[in-house]
Amino acid sequence: MDFNLNDEQELFVAGIRELMASENWEAYFAECDRDSVYPERFVKALADMGIDSLLIPEEHGGLDAGFVTLAAVWMELGRLGAPTYVLYQLPGGFNTFLREGTQGIDRQNYGFPRHR
Repeated sequence: MDFNLNDEQELFVAGIRELMASENWEAYFAECDRDSVYPERFVKALADMGIDSLLIPEEHGGLDAGFVTLAAVWMELGRLGAPTYVLYQLPGGFNTFLREGTQGIDRQNYGFPRHR
């Protein structure tokens, strides 16, 4: 069994490395911690990369990349010093909503069909 990341997963990990090298995030995280402020700029940067939609099915605009990709991203973010409390919020509860929500609620409130 091959436990190496596939090419797509490696691209996500490389993107995380690039993002973390793009500016002095450590100082930003320290400032956020000191001021008790949520690191919105960092979370937006992750969302711009699509990290928040890794588990959302493609038919709903997500990447449907799976849990191995999510774990690889989390590991790299943690290794590079990202605040871990942000990591667990990235996939959000949207996947659960899609799985457990009813078709009527989906259409009524959010305008998309149930994916099952």
